[in-house]
Amino acid sequence: MNPFFQGKRNQLLREKAEHFLTGAKLLEMIRSEDQDQRRNYLRNYCAAMGDGAAADQKPMEVLRTYYAEAFSVERVWGPQLSVKTTQFLISYTQGATSDTVLEKNVPQIPDAINRLCAKEPAAGFWHDLLNLFVTNRAAAENILPEIYRHPAGRGKAVAFLERIGVDAARAGAALDDFFQAWEEARRGRSRDLAGWEQRLRALLTLRINVLGVDEMIRAAEEARRDWLYALDGERLATIRSVLADQVGPDVRSADSFEEQERRLKQAQVRLEELGRKIVDAPTWPSIGVFYPLVRHLLDRCRQAEQDLLDQSTPVVELDLLTKQVVPDADGVVSLAVEVSNRANCSPITDVRLTIGPTPEYRPAVLTFAHPESIRGGETGIVPCKLRLNPEARDLQTLTVEAILEYKDRRDQAVRSPRPTRTRSNCPCGSRPSPSSSTSRTRSPSTPRAGRWPTR
Repeated sequence: MNPFFQGKRNQLLREKAEHFLTGAKLLEMIRSEDQDQRRNYLRNYCAAMGDGAAADQKPMEVLRTYYAEAFSVERVWGPQLSVKTTQFLISYTQGATSDTVLEKNVPQIPDAINRLCAKEPAAGFWHDLLNLFVTNRAAAENILPEIYRHPAGRGKAVAFLERIGVDAARAGAALDDFFQAWEEARRGRSRDLAGWEQRLRALLTLRINVLGVDEMIRAAEEARRDWLYALDGERLATIRSVLADQVGPDVRSADSFEEQERRLKQAQVRLEELGRKIVDAPTWPSIGVFYPLVRHLLDRCRQAEQDLLDQSTPVVELDLLTKQVVPDADGVVSLAVEVSNRANCSPITDVRLTIGPTPEYRPAVLTFAHPESIRGGETGIVPCKLRLNPEARDLQTLTVEAILEYKDRRDQAVRSPRPTRTRSNCPCGSRPSPSSSTSRTRSPSTPRAGRWPTR
């Protein structure tokens, strides 16, 4: 088809679907008692959305979901459901494409069964057919007789029933026995579906902690079913992978703040991407069960990230490494101030020290900066230069007052509430001996000169 006309067709199908959905919403808003008309609108909406999904070249699982949903909202069989049944069946024929589904001359159900059973149906057909029967018994009443009348189709159907544990020994002998075997399968699938949905919906109450994540991982593993669409099996695997690899107990117990934060952010990216894919290509398990779980996990991951930041507030300390200062000919002394961030804390950036002028000295510049971030458990050195006033050059000690400023992981500015005082412990005018070092040497039990922790 010409791309222009194809685009117009797709647009018309979407507009048609929106028209029917609007009609159903209006009836609900005015609290109409005409439930038949409301179901009619919803059935037409699902039918149009299925055709639209086919026209947009969406995965086959998507259009099958819409066609199957048309059966769930309309229990009374009619011409439109016959057409959607045929399109549903044809979508499973080997080599079927979206254009095949949208053929202008839609065959009758018997012809569709002949085409379908001439070769092996596409993977998942029998499971999907059984799921369809769970939502609408009338579908079984209109499809099963045609399958029974087709020798190859009847044989494939009986083999499927036996694979899922149904006693189908007599299913091929008479149509009533065939129906009875499928009814047994339908009841079993209905129970399995209800338990499956209930188990996964229960996860919406869990938090992302060690016990909660363990339970989620276990539930995701146990939720794998042969009757899931292949697309939904992949989505379930993605959810499990996010839980195990990004928010699992091993990750949450990691010592590194950066590693925990990276995993949580990665989890959010993967979940947001999965959510977009589900909205773009919805299937009944994905939109009804997986999507609420994805949104729940996203909210929990965002909260876990905030909790991590709250629990990892930086604890910053200052220490004057230069214990002996010797002014140069211009009276300038060079200092090294160590800025340390306690282990397991979130990093700090844009670190600045402001040393104000005093009667003893004035700073060479207004602010001294450390250009790199300082992670938890790491230190940074801020070199500073002060110009001593002439009357201060013979002092025995030099007291330095500094204001510390930095930005935390939330990009919020933090400023020390009061200046930090640090001192050089040797006369300013004396030269350091060769054995002197700029690194501090002190007993761990001795208070550090000028230490100032901040949270």
